[in-house]
Amino acid sequence: MRCLEQVNAPHSVCGCFQAAELSIKFLSGDRATEVVQLVGPRLAQLRKFNAAAELYLNMDLIKEAIHTFIEGEEWNKAKKVAKELEPRYENYVDQKYKEHLKNQGRVECLVGVDVMAALDLYAEKGQWEKCLDTASKQNLKILHKYVALYATHLIKDDDALKALQLYTQHGAPPNPQNFNIYKRLFLDLINFSNTDGPESYRMWADLRNFLQQLCENMSKSAEANSPAHEDFEQMLLIAHYLATRSAAKGAEQLVSVAAKVSVSLLRYTELIHADKAFYEAGLACKAVGWENMAFIFFNHFVDLCDASIR
Repeated sequence: MRCLEQVNAPHSVCGCFQAAELSIKFLSGDRATEVVQLVGPRLAQLRKFNAAAELYLNMDLIKEAIHTFIEGEEWNKAKKVAKELEPRYENYVDQKYKEHLKNQGRVECLVGVDVMAALDLYAEKGQWEKCLDTASKQNLKILHKYVALYATHLIKDDDALKALQLYTQHGAPPNPQNFNIYKRLFLDLINFSNTDGPESYRMWADLRNFLQQLCENMSKSAEANSPAHEDFEQMLLIAHYLATRSAAKGAEQLVSVAAKVSVSLLRYTELIHADKAFYEAGLACKAVGWENMAFIFFNHFVDLCDASIR
């Protein structure tokens, strides 16, 4: 009875200790366990986690001791008790530790415990540079998983050019799950406005090099000669035309070449927006004095605009 009174003493650490000591010394096992189970939570409320856990360990209440160490963020002690006394709780303690690090946003610590969880957290927080830097220290498969996630994020944010730079830096693996990303990247870039001049050459050259590397990689994989491979070969040709046109527009003696390329690109209006292609072809033909062709292309451009309005 005296033990229970001391346990119920408000905010009394000494009372709790004394109750536990008396119980362990003088009460039977079941009765002592009952008192410790009352004392332990009270000590935890008073943030005396180590003391509470030690009491549990004295009564072989291993599970309760582990939970108390976890509550007090005494992770090393929780791991040690689980490893030495109750191995089946090791994974549980590890999982709780990972959750704790994730909730605290301590990604650097999480890297050493669960690198994939850390990478997911970096991505979730938008810390893409740290994410890719950490992924690059694992293996190429992991790196390209997060490169693809970042590229998807950039494309959704209408930043296809940065996504292209990402693949220029890290390469283009022939993974079928990435093909939609590559196609969307290509389509977004080729349909940018005002990108036919010499100042856009670097972008088109990067796109061409990216697609050339992709096609070479596909030719050495199970995707060789597949319909997807043929599609990307066509995209490579278009990118080559676009790079050639931009370069030609930078040299006065090559403006006729730029005009011819603009006309050639009209064959690919299933990919290039038709109104954009005809307008650019009209401008290019006008620049070299091909008035009749320019007139035809501009008329078709107007017809396409009218049709879209209707």
